[in-house]
Amino acid sequence: MFFDTIYIVVGGIDMNDTINEVFSLDFDKVNSYRFDDISNYLRSVKDSFKLETYFITMEDLLAKLENEEYFVDLNVYLNGDTLKTAFPFDDVVKLIKENLNRDITKLSIPEIIIENDISWLEEFKNLSELTISSYNFLSKEKLDYLINNTNIKKLTFKDYFFSIPEFDGLILIDNGEKNIGYYNGLELENTNIKSNKSSVSVSTKNFDFKYMNSVLKCKSDTNNSIEINGENEKINIMFEGNDVSIEVASKNINITKDLVLFFKDKGYNVKETTIDMNLPGKSILDYEKMKYLDYDYEELDKLSEEFYLNVKFSPIDKGSYEDYRGLVESMKYYKKIITDYDLSPVERLTFAYDLVKSFTYKESPNEKNESRNPYKIIRSGNIVCAGYTALLEEIMSNIDDKVSIRDFGVSCYNKDGTLRAYHSRAMAKIDDDKYNIHGFYVLDPTWDNYKVNGKEVLKEDYNALDLYRYFLVPVSEYKKVFPNDSSVGVFDYEHRNLNDELVNNDFFNKEYSDFEFSSEIIDMYGKDADKKEILNSINSPKIDFNTLMEIVKNTRLAEGYNSEQVKEEMEKIKRIYASTAIYKFSQGLKNAETDDFDSAFDNVLDFFGNKIEEDALKIECSGDEVNMMFLDFVRMLSSTRHLAMCVFVNGNADVDTVKRLERFSGWSECFKVVRDMNKHDDKICIYIGFINWFDGEIYDVDYTVNVIM
Repeated sequence: MFFDTIYIVVGGIDMNDTINEVFSLDFDKVNSYRFDDISNYLRSVKDSFKLETYFITMEDLLAKLENEEYFVDLNVYLNGDTLKTAFPFDDVVKLIKENLNRDITKLSIPEIIIENDISWLEEFKNLSELTISSYNFLSKEKLDYLINNTNIKKLTFKDYFFSIPEFDGLILIDNGEKNIGYYNGLELENTNIKSNKSSVSVSTKNFDFKYMNSVLKCKSDTNNSIEINGENEKINIMFEGNDVSIEVASKNINITKDLVLFFKDKGYNVKETTIDMNLPGKSILDYEKMKYLDYDYEELDKLSEEFYLNVKFSPIDKGSYEDYRGLVESMKYYKKIITDYDLSPVERLTFAYDLVKSFTYKESPNEKNESRNPYKIIRSGNIVCAGYTALLEEIMSNIDDKVSIRDFGVSCYNKDGTLRAYHSRAMAKIDDDKYNIHGFYVLDPTWDNYKVNGKEVLKEDYNALDLYRYFLVPVSEYKKVFPNDSSVGVFDYEHRNLNDELVNNDFFNKEYSDFEFSSEIIDMYGKDADKKEILNSINSPKIDFNTLMEIVKNTRLAEGYNSEQVKEEMEKIKRIYASTAIYKFSQGLKNAETDDFDSAFDNVLDFFGNKIEEDALKIECSGDEVNMMFLDFVRMLSSTRHLAMCVFVNGNADVDTVKRLERFSGWSECFKVVRDMNKHDDKICIYIGFINWFDGEIYDVDYTVNVIM
């Protein structure tokens, strides 16, 4: 019971205070008569002084508390420049502070003596080296105090390994034999830890190149590399005899030049130099890239003529400096032509989308990454889906903080459910006040590229700039636009089943508190973004077709098209939209095994494909439902819009129903009835298309009926 009680008491108070209280009387009994001698000794020490302690243990303390007669050696021992005591009792510390020779240059003491008060060190004007027991002293405030108020130039730690604290200006070096450091002119050292490392490890928050000489001096014959790890830089220097290979990941691109010149001046042969674009502090799957376009490359260009330079664009992909400079200049050009005009965020995205689509789809015959990484695409011209999205993201990076682009992978399936291909698309977070577009959209520049789409779909000549069928697709439309593909990865893999639920209207009325978003979404919206706000953003409405056309029009004007060219282009884009819709429409009919596809119907398809807006109104009914109310509804539609109609009648519909349907022809510029005798019911399917505003005016009933039909 007594033993347990002792631990409770000790655990609630300071251990040092407890030792002082329990043993101080015994210490005074043993040493008080010697205080004058100790004081004289302290005044007589010459150059250096050491205070060593043989610490009283917990076992000693417990034994003393249990038995007052328990013996502990409390004598103070004086030998040369060293004073030894069982514990730095208050009386000993007082004697040292009051009597120690102020002219000493070296001082070694336990940290406990200065942890609460270091001001007394100011009196030692010649003190240049201080040794203490613990790295716990390693705080910015205490180090700054020593630098500003004393003449101490070297601080040594005994018995404990020390690591890097989080403040600027401190650099720590470990070569396997010793640990040394530097902070604003103060040298730090620990010689008691040996790890037999093959490399020199340098830890710092922000690397200061002025310490490079000190780092190199720490390299021994057993060290084959130097690794510098900072918050904003990671530097690897590999040695092979007199050859040196350098790899630098830093926001300060000039470090590369400085290192090359440094080692050249030291007599080394710089064999290879690599600029790593992936900054430290990020994982392989989620790394931060350098903002490299604002750098002055004059010195690096000169350096590349003398030394072979590489650039590392991903953790596993490395290319030549020549390719990198090509990317730099291309990105500068692309970003400049976009930002030279007063464009809204979504217009800037459209401009970049057009630039990316202008590349023709082509797989590299040489290596896989040559058609997937921006710098290699610029050089080779080869590009595939991953390249389109990567290039789009590269162009849009740091161009407008109202638009964020990230790529994501999907699986594309055939209609029978078999895997067709893996594919890359882009997701975009947009905040555009001009068009009131605020939310989340999917883009597929690959599928809006010329090569991927055949003329059998569009029935006319076109190029990539005409295509926006897969541009700014909201999540609610995703399965309609990409029916056979996996969903956009909004949630992480554990909650990936929620991706398909997103397209259902009921999803946003439910409460989901346990899911997590994908890394792409977190990167776009931020780790601290409210989940509900993200979901509201993802639940973006479909962008109105006329709004989309206005965006494209204004972008085209910025791209250098004149008004007449823009007008022609707008008409072409609208026809392509309609062609896509009717192509899907006609393929569906063919799949339904409708046989009545004569030349007249082909004319209807052509009309739908070239003249109507993107979406057709679909109405399904029975023969009995084709009544006056239904006829009045169609007549009402025709009063404000020009219509094109195609009616499919199943085999059991009676003759009177067909005749009633014929009355629609009076309100439709294009009208055709198709009879499917293979279906034995009286169901009727009516497609009503709205003629484009720019074509509607030139069509009247007589012209359409008499000429087209």
